[in-house]
Amino acid sequence: MPKYIDLTVPFDGKFRFKIDFKKDLTSEKDGIQATSYTISAHAFTHLDAPLHFVANGRSIDSFPVDYFIGEAAILDIPKGKSEPISAQEMQKAGKHAKDGDIILIRTGWLEKMWGKEEFTDSPYLTEEAAEWLVRLKARIAGYDFVEDYIVRDLSRKGHARAEDFVVHQKLLRNGVLNLEFVNNLSKISKPRFKVIALPILLKDCDGAPARVVAIED
Repeated sequence: MPKYIDLTVPFDGKFRFKIDFKKDLTSEKDGIQATSYTISAHAFTHLDAPLHFVANGRSIDSFPVDYFIGEAAILDIPKGKSEPISAQEMQKAGKHAKDGDIILIRTGWLEKMWGKEEFTDSPYLTEEAAEWLVRLKARIAGYDFVEDYIVRDLSRKGHARAEDFVVHQKLLRNGVLNLEFVNNLSKISKPRFKVIALPILLKDCDGAPARVVAIED
């Protein structure tokens, strides 16, 4: 019987990302409850489309639905605070990975540090590690850490130059989508499995929140 593992962090608005919830109708007043909400396309577990960093690049809705469903490989690279992940480490951990895979990189960081101020001081990918993903022809790369070092400046200073997002630039310009804030990777027990990572179908958008599930046979 297949094992289904939810890899999505709760969209609860409790950490880093704001969600504005509004009760448009309530059971007490209207006999029915209806809620509206506002959220960034790049908050919580989500996918980045090339349009995020590439002018006139592909939007998230331009990809066929089967692009987000497929064979996946997990790379075990345990890391701590502000430690880089090199191409050599990716190569060693990813010997079982195949061209066109969805690649998930497991450092253990998110499950230990989610909700803490220090979360942004996570491990990160080097530009050479991003190039390894491009050479592999990964369709999607997912992380339990903040993959670009410069994001810590964006989080704390409120700004960062687009050209300093070297991992985003390298991957998105070469057709590798980012799957950010992936949860529960410790529950995956096999090196290869299937992933469903369906983004909300936002028209002409640079990314979208996603519900992500791993399936182990």
